[in-house]
Amino acid sequence: MGKRFMRFAGAGVATAGIAVAMILGTAGSAAASIVPVNHVELCAEGNYSVYFGSSARGGWTSREVQPGQCSFIDMYYAGSSLEVLNVRGVYNTSENTFQIATVSYFPGVSGLGIEADGTTANSGAGAYIQTF
Repeated sequence: MGKRFMRFAGAGVATAGIAVAMILGTAGSAAASIVPVNHVELCAEGNYSVYFGSSARGGWTSREVQPGQCSFIDMYYAGSSLEVLNVRGVYNTSENTFQIATVSYFPGVSGLGIEADGTTANSGAGAYIQTF
């Protein structure tokens, strides 16, 4: 009776381990797809507006997102070519702009989230981005 119980208990532990691995594996892949393919979510969390441009699109620029706001931007592109997005801020005291960062992105392969944070202090040196 002892061996039968051990065999049954071992099978239960193995089954539980597989179930946990499946749940964790699913959670990881769901977290990786926050923004839909062919889209960029641009958020302005600093004290300045933000936008980005793409030289691959002939100098095209996104709409300007105001502080405290987020916007989904459709980046539909036939294919999955690499694009380099030039993220820029707009000073909160003038219409002048400043460079924050560049981000590489494959529109046909994934979505991209860009959150602009920090302040325009020290000529924009306090501004930075986080991607998700």
